[in-house]
Amino acid sequence: MPFSLDWLRSRAAVTPDKLAVLFEGQAVTYRMLDQLADRLAAGLIADGVATGDRVAVRASTSVAYVALIHAVARLGGVLVPLN
Repeated sequence: MPFSLDWLRSRAAVTPDKLAVLFEGQAVTYRMLDQLADRLAAGLIADGVATGDRVAVRASTSVAYVALIHAVARLGGVLVPLN
């Protein structure tokens, strides 16, 4: 089954209160993760990120990082992790 860029959105619609991510004691549902991805995507758009842009990110593993992966994908961008 091919990966859908709207996978998170569809999971949030079908099972909004199901656990999506548990990281260092922080429990996040699909709804919460979807909403965070939307907020991050809006921020990226406000910063001028457009379809096809590369978004370089230096971040440690976190719930926000998972949401950022989805946010960049929603914009049609390419996440470039740096370490």
